[in-house]
Amino acid sequence: MTQVTSDKMRQETITKGESRRPPVDIDDVPKDGPFFEGKNDVPVAYLFAYLDQGYNLYTFLKYFPSVCMAQAVTAIRAREQVNADVIIHSERERVSGTPVFKGSRVPVRTLFNYMSYGYPLDEFLEAFPSVERAQATAALEMAGKIMETYAYETAATETAVVKDVDETAAG
Repeated sequence: MTQVTSDKMRQETITKGESRRPPVDIDDVPKDGPFFEGKNDVPVAYLFAYLDQGYNLYTFLKYFPSVCMAQAVTAIRAREQVNADVIIHSERERVSGTPVFKGSRVPVRTLFNYMSYGYPLDEFLEAFPSVERAQATAALEMAGKIMETYAYETAATETAVVKDVDETAAG
């Protein structure tokens, strides 16, 4: 795994006298585009660099504590919406508005029905040749990311409630 070499990043991640480097090399990540609001203006692209390399949201937040979990979850949701538009389509005139794989009339839920009954992906693809393997695997990956995001949202909500209760008790 490549380590960050930026002096600025090393300084930002020093905690309790320890120098900890973020596990993702962010020097090559574009710094233009949207930023998380806050005192350090962290590019949203940093979050996606972490997620794309297999790290979870908590790892990202550990190295960028100025980003709040709710902001990160919102960014993840926005990215999922963009990704969904590439593989899923829905029109009222087509299959009564049921979300289908682009370029087909196959409802996305059919893939999940097949999987829940224990059929392998190859059998689904044989039964529905208008769905490409890349579309099906992208849908499965997206479903996993949505479930993960839901868990993060739940954690963010619980954290906000606990923080609010603590502040009320202290005040």
